Parts: sequence; C-alpha cells; structure tokens
Amino acid sequence: MSAAWSALVAGMGRVVRARSFSDAGLAVLAVAIAAGAWQPRTTPVWVPVLAGALAVITRRPLLVVVVAPVLAGALAGQALAGAQPAAPARLHRVATLVTDPQPGFGAQRAEVRVDGRRYDLWARGRAGRVLATALAGERVVVDGEVTGRAADDDWLLWRHVVGRVTAEQVDPLDAGDPASRAANAFRRLLLRGADSMDPATRALYAGFVFGDDRDESAAVIDDFRASGLS
Repeated sequence: MSAAWSALVAGMGRVVRARSFSDAGLAVLAVAIAAGAWQPRTTPVWVPVLAGALAVITRRPLLVVVVAPVLAGALAGQALAGAQPAAPARLHRVATLVTDPQPGFGAQRAEVRVDGRRYDLWARGRAGRVLATALAGERVVVDGEVTGRAADDDWLLWRHVVGRVTAEQVDPLDAGDPASRAANAFRRLLLRGADSMDPATRALYAGFVFGDDRDESAAVIDDFRASGLS
C-alpha cells in the first residue's frame, strides 16, 4: 500500500511539473476521476467543462487533474437526480426498447426508455407475445401501471431504472431510429439464414454472432459457465 501511495505522489509531482501527461500522470487522472464519480455533487456541469477546456487549451495537466473529478462528480449528481424513483401512475406512452425482451417469471421483460427515463417493462399474455417479437431499438406503445423503484434497490439505481411498468397492452409502433432499423434488419436477415439449423444449433449461432443467448438451453448455459466461456 505504501509503495502504491508513493507512486501516486510521485506521479502527481510529475503532473505538476509537466506540460503534457505521462503514463504516471494518466494514472493519477484516472484515480482522480474515479474518486470524483463516487462523490456526486450538485455543481453545474458547465463550470468544470469550461475550466477543463481552459486547462486543455493552456496545457495545464494539474488543472485537468483538479477539474476532472469535479466534472465526474457533477455528472454523477446529474445522473442520480434523473434516476429518482417514478411516482405510481397510469402510463400510456411510446416506449423505446433499450434491451431485447427476456422471458422470466411467466412474463416477457425488457428495459425501455419513456420520455428520457428508464423502466423495467413486464408483459404477460398477448402483451407479452407482442413484446417478445420486438428487438432493442424498436418502439412500442405501452398501456399499463407504473410502480416506483424501491429506495434501497441499488441494482436498478445503477442501471438508471426508475420503476416498473406492468403492461396490460403492448402494440408495435415502428422500427426506431435509422441505426436501429439497419442493425435489426441485418440481424433478422442473419437469423432467417439460420432457419434450416436445428433449434439448439441456431441458438448457439445467435449467441456467437450477436450475443443473443435467449434461446440457449439451461444445460448449454451451464456447460459454458463450467468451462469458463460464459
């Protein structure tokens, strides 16, 4: 520990004297940014941004090291402010899928973005069957009930999920933005090309080519984990 601390202090000394970042200076900068991100604050983002721009223009590495954690803390504070739990409400809105739907607990589940906020979308029955045909990036119209995220649910907090939507109805709307349209069209083309494969091989193909392991069996997943390839 003392050796690491000495190296950090020595690196800081080189940052003070230098006009550009050395390897040690970059290590110091990384530690400073990580420390700043763990201390969310309400500082307006534009303040450290302007200071950082000035530091870069004038080639002041020490000032960059001072300003970077302030910016990281301001961005962390902004992210936390935007991730406050949603209030219980009725929802009838357009939702963009952030993740592919996954089956679980008798429902189809997907992370969605609605008006700039993230929700866990749960759909059963017909709504679940409709949701299961969609892919990340596509848009659907959701009608359901919102339940706010529990205050102590850090897992959802770090994913910026503000609550759960239990859908009564899900209707397809469109294929999303141009990038999502192109990516999903190519993805479906590859899957159509694998139609002649047996289900197990097709699931492996989808997992290897674009990381879609939803159709892989529990036995295959266990084999991958046991071999360290999961």
